[in-house]
Amino acid sequence: MFSGRGYLVDPTGNVGCADNPPCHGSHFWLTSYPEMGSDRYDAYLSDLFKAMKRDAPIVNGKKQLLIFVLGSGLL
Repeated sequence: MFSGRGYLVDPTGNVGCADNPPCHGSHFWLTSYPEMGSDRYDAYLSDLFKAMKRDAPIVNGKKQLLIFVLGSGLL
């Protein structure tokens, strides 16, 4: 997730955050999200993909995973 200026932000919340990323808080549309350094973002993505592999449902012996990427379409 990125800010309007293109900086990485913590996608786990923007209200009621812990002292260190990830936030693990709530989401409020009038509050900006905290920026996340690239080192922390790499760790966040690693944890995210581990969780997806661990928790993906299995259908016919295969793990099912859908990744949806949404962009603004602005050039």
